[in-house]
Parts: sequence; structure tokens; C-alpha cells
Amino acid sequence: MDKPTLMMMRVFLFAAVTLLGGTYFPLTSMFDPIKITLLISFFLFYGVMGNLMHRLFGKGKTGMLFLLTLAFTALGLAGRFLLDQGTAAAFTPENLIGFLVVVPVYTILAYQLLPRS
Repeated sequence: MDKPTLMMMRVFLFAAVTLLGGTYFPLTSMFDPIKITLLISFFLFYGVMGNLMHRLFGKGKTGMLFLLTLAFTALGLAGRFLLDQGTAAAFTPENLIGFLVVVPVYTILAYQLLPRS
């Protein structure tokens, strides 16, 4: 893969992480029986993101990718906060910290553990 294409794919990957960071917050609202498909898609999409990170960055970049995922997820949360104009009751410290821990950890686990073809 040539360098400009690789760079463009990396930009799109982290744009998707940012978008998903704002879309899936808060995780606690996904445990309703009606929203279980949202929870399934959460695990599916972030698993795919981890697999794509392995394909686009290679092995041995765990720390850097963890920090990038954390930063872009936080950016997505900031965008969600601005869209909700700061009135969302879901922006509690427990929800924020939980989301900012679960997303990068799960994505990096997918980066390291998912099988590659």
C-alpha cells in the first residue's frame, strides 16, 4: 500500500473512532432490552477498529494506539457534549471515566488478540 493511501486510511480510522465515541456514549443506556443491538454493534465496531489498527500500524504500537484511541474518543465525547449543549444528564464522572476506560482497553485488546487473515 502506498504512503498517501495508508495515511488517508489512518485518518479515516480515527475519524470513525471520534464519531463512534460521541455516538455510543453512555454505555449504561445500552443495557435496556430494546437497545441490546446497540451494545452488540458497539463491540462489533470497536473490534473492527482494533483489527484495522493492526493492519494499518502493524505490531508493537500498543501504547501509541491506546493514547490515540483515548484522545479521539475524548474528542468525540466533547463533540457530543457540545451537541447536547451541556444539558445531558449522562455526563457524570462515572459514565465519562467508564467510557474512557472501556473503549481504549477493548480496542487495544482487539488490536492485540483478534486473529488476522
